[in-house]
Amino acid sequence: MGGERMPSAAFVNEEASAAVVRRVQAARGWPAAAVEGGLATAAAALAQGPTPGILMLDLDGQADPMPSMEALADLCDPGTRVVAFGTANDVGLFRSLLALGIEDYLVKPLDERSLADALDRIADRIAERAARGEARSDPSSRGRLVAVLGARGGVGATSVAVNLAWTLSQACRRKAVLLDLDLRFGTTALALDCEPGRGLGEALADPDRVDELFLERAAVKVTDRLSLLCAEEGPDRRVEIREAGLAPVLSLLRDGFEEIVLDLPRGDVASLPAPAPGDRLVLVTDYSLAGLRDTVRLWRHLSAGGGSAGSDAARRILVVASHAGAPGRCEVGRADIEKAIGMPVAIEVPFEPKAFLASARAGMPVARSAPRCRAAAAFGRLADAVHPSRTAPPSLWKRIVKGGG
Repeated sequence: MGGERMPSAAFVNEEASAAVVRRVQAARGWPAAAVEGGLATAAAALAQGPTPGILMLDLDGQADPMPSMEALADLCDPGTRVVAFGTANDVGLFRSLLALGIEDYLVKPLDERSLADALDRIADRIAERAARGEARSDPSSRGRLVAVLGARGGVGATSVAVNLAWTLSQACRRKAVLLDLDLRFGTTALALDCEPGRGLGEALADPDRVDELFLERAAVKVTDRLSLLCAEEGPDRRVEIREAGLAPVLSLLRDGFEEIVLDLPRGDVASLPAPAPGDRLVLVTDYSLAGLRDTVRLWRHLSAGGGSAGSDAARRILVVASHAGAPGRCEVGRADIEKAIGMPVAIEVPFEPKAFLASARAGMPVARSAPRCRAAAAFGRLADAVHPSRTAPPSLWKRIVKGGG
């Protein structure tokens, strides 16, 4: 497999399917490249050089092909499209393969018409994405970024991010994605009762591997309008978020979603991307002395242009006070924070421990589990503050199917 990328390659377990593949390849003017041998043979070949544009894989011969397919996904270069086939007529397998980013699954016996149709559908999707490329150059048609940053630990920044993303997607009917950059200990997947996807850490660490298909494998679809990008890397694994890696991920998300809600650990404040028109930053604090101190420090850093958010960050920042009204926890008042930063607190999220505890146990945002509580109303006001008043771009991400909605 070394050298230039081949247009297609296939790894099959029996000659009848190999013959079908070769005839289809020949009809398209591609070199005949159908190798007898299953997933193990494919893994050995793919590790030796560039992976083909179209990769066809025979899943027969393994009781559970998913572990091998997941390993193969890590070997594929950006842009490789995969078609799988096998004798199993299993809807569950089909959904699992689509969730992994496989383009199509065909039930054997393989025939030329069904394989050619599958390849035509892939070509149509590639052409559609290319045609939409013109819209990407128009800033007004791209998604908006709302970065959520906690002034200190324990103020509920992740809860704000989760509920904001949920409200934007459901109440405001925006196509949204929640991106959690705490790759080791993030809790967005727990809050939404989802399993994390695969590959976000690799995408952030290696920008050359970032493309739409790669991100689709990492994304989990929570509802029809809300997707989640997160990870649960091992505590012993070194994970580095580089601005060079975050930029292409955010660029793709802007093309595919109307709203990107970024749950940003405060230790990664230097990773804030340069803002686009309409981007906002939500700074979450509480009414404690530590919250006052750290809010002022972050406000000065961001509004003075000390970070990559830029010198006009002050007008983009919304301050949200959480745990408002909590007995014994309010060491300072709202007026103290407003005086220190010279700006009003935009939203107060009231202290409602029963509602938040119930939502945590149910694995859903409080805006869903208790939509009539005062906290849900506060998240609604926050969504109104960041909700755009323009026409949304058409989504490029139609094939993220993991998680259901």
